[in-house]
Amino acid sequence: MQFGSREARLEKRTKRFDGMIERLTLDSATLTCVDDVRLRAVLRGVGEAGRVPDVRSSFQILYEDMAPIRMAADLIFPRLEVTCDEATSQSQSLPKSTSLAVPMVELDAARRLFDAIDADGGGSISREELEESGLLSIINGGERATGDLTIERFMAEADTDGDGDVSFAEFATYAASCEQLEGADLVDVLTAVMVRS
Repeated sequence: MQFGSREARLEKRTKRFDGMIERLTLDSATLTCVDDVRLRAVLRGVGEAGRVPDVRSSFQILYEDMAPIRMAADLIFPRLEVTCDEATSQSQSLPKSTSLAVPMVELDAARRLFDAIDADGGGSISREELEESGLLSIINGGERATGDLTIERFMAEADTDGDGDVSFAEFATYAASCEQLEGADLVDVLTAVMVRS
């Protein structure tokens, strides 16, 4: 049994599709706050597909005309929407002031560095992961000296919510304000961490 005219059903599907694309398109800074690498890739693809008219039209046709694809998209959408909400909330914690604002290139490098340290992919850095990464040894030039960044100091200063782990937003904020990282090329730091692991 069909409800409404074909045109009415098509219009409803078009509105739903447009709403999904709009809702799942994140700006670059918010996208870096998506903890799951695979979901970040999916959301990056959604954003890019939404920006390229021919690709968007192709996906829209598939959504409107193919019930299995439409059903799958409707099932996946709530999970992606929750992920977008979480990333948006985390992105609000990123430094915004001009003195601590993080350029997008550095934010991307910070995300890659964070993901390299987050060995279990859990979306946060534990004390153990920080120690195993060798990040602090790299930052401190491999030698201990007075004023060097220690694991205890890093965790105390970066873990602003006190939960014992460092989220990406906490990491990016701390990296922007950390004296030892001031002027450091995060891509070089990432390379050094990757070589160690």
